[in-house]
Amino acid sequence: MTGIPALLLTGGLVVDGSGTVPPRRADVLLRGGRVEAILRPGSGSAGVRGLGCAGALVCPGFIDIHAHSDLTWLSTPDCPSRVTQGITTEVAGNCGMSPAPRDPADPGFRPAISVIDQDPDAPLGFAGFGEYLGVLAANRAAVNLVPLVGHGSARQTALFRAPGQDPGDAVAELVREALACGAWGTSLGLMYPPGEAAAPGELTAVARETAAAGALLGVHMRSYAAAAAAASVQEMCELQARTGVRLQLSHLRVIRADGMSVVEDCLGRLDAAGPRVTADAYPYTAGQTTLFQLLPPPARRHGLTRFLGRLPAARAEYAAGVAASGAGPGDIVVVRVRDPQDAPAVGRTLGDYARQLGLPWAELAVDLLRRSEGYVDVVVFGSKMEEQQRILAHGKVMIGSDGFSPAADYPAAVHPRAYGAFPRALRLLVDAGLPWERAIAKATGEPAAALGLAGRGELRPGACADVTVIDPGGLADQATYEAPLRPAAGVRHVLAGGIPVLEDGRQTGARPGRVLLRS
Repeated sequence: MTGIPALLLTGGLVVDGSGTVPPRRADVLLRGGRVEAILRPGSGSAGVRGLGCAGALVCPGFIDIHAHSDLTWLSTPDCPSRVTQGITTEVAGNCGMSPAPRDPADPGFRPAISVIDQDPDAPLGFAGFGEYLGVLAANRAAVNLVPLVGHGSARQTALFRAPGQDPGDAVAELVREALACGAWGTSLGLMYPPGEAAAPGELTAVARETAAAGALLGVHMRSYAAAAAAASVQEMCELQARTGVRLQLSHLRVIRADGMSVVEDCLGRLDAAGPRVTADAYPYTAGQTTLFQLLPPPARRHGLTRFLGRLPAARAEYAAGVAASGAGPGDIVVVRVRDPQDAPAVGRTLGDYARQLGLPWAELAVDLLRRSEGYVDVVVFGSKMEEQQRILAHGKVMIGSDGFSPAADYPAAVHPRAYGAFPRALRLLVDAGLPWERAIAKATGEPAAALGLAGRGELRPGACADVTVIDPGGLADQATYEAPLRPAAGVRHVLAGGIPVLEDGRQTGARPGRVLLRS
């Protein structure tokens, strides 16, 4: 790029993103949006502005391989939750949900993507995936966005256009079109309607379309519960073996396990699947999803619109299903509702709020969904930190936040992973004995390789000048479940395409990020 001032990052320890080279003292010269040279410390470069990095690690910009900023990248283009933890590129369209392709006449589409629809009143000014990419391309943000197409979104659109028919061929065609437009891959959401109802042949066809394009298939598996997690990993490994697609298992975790045996079983299957199967994880014991997911699969398979249409007559039936879900009322914290009547529920467990109202907790869950028309998000606890640490340390697992880009004054509670996942994961890994170069690779070189993002995730001459500078001793997440919008500590500078978006810990307001299209 022309017009980007040259910069010399001085006094730091370079971590190149490969995972194999220990931090080494060097200065880094950036020019025209690229890394021009890695220089001997103090050798200087005439007429070039210096940016001090003394005592810090100079790394490739972090790549969040599993994010949900499909719409907030547009509505919150300064991306504070991304920039302040060192992320320069994030991958959206995960868990089978993307804002396109959609049929504008379909009233069930937005409920189907409610997990990623963090501003449900914002208009969707596009229909086809190419139109969505055009809207993204017309905007700039502080970080780059890598789009995936959601299988669930394609399936929802195909079912609406031809109700009662097998949607398989139409779904495959919509996925093929999105990949031809520049999507970096496809995602499956096998715990979310309508994707979870897809027949094996449909999933195979989608995986083959993705493989034919040389793209990545990201998968929210069918279950993360201890009783079914290993089988869910195996199901996806067998899909990969049939199709040859590059496979990314999303936010790998095990819920309500008794000991480490299930975790080890899952990791053993990941190892056995070969190099084209990798995974990501976040460093928390709780996940965030929609309350609708607590319903058993038969109740949610036909989607939120049908669920709401059967109320209130089916209230007792649905409540019984929630009560049998295996989740406990003390483990479920409400973080977003749409109906003002239930605003007091935000930040509290379902059990606590149910006691206040004098209702069984499962009946309250159904009532919350009805009053907020399905727009109820919850944080659900159930994993153990030693499990997440073991998963993150595995050689085929990289860091992913599963977060999005809320502003610092976002009006609803969110999961702390939105602001803290990368610093927390790096701190956890390094404190457990993993060398910095290996930990940093999980946030840089490894996700770049999984995606096929050439020239990113590495610091070498010719690479894109996406750079994150961190203080190794002071790096720490500060976001909590009670105060989730606190930025991390210890992230000194962040540059996207050679332009500082965070300098000395403060955002600059620059928006050099853009949508990246696969060619």
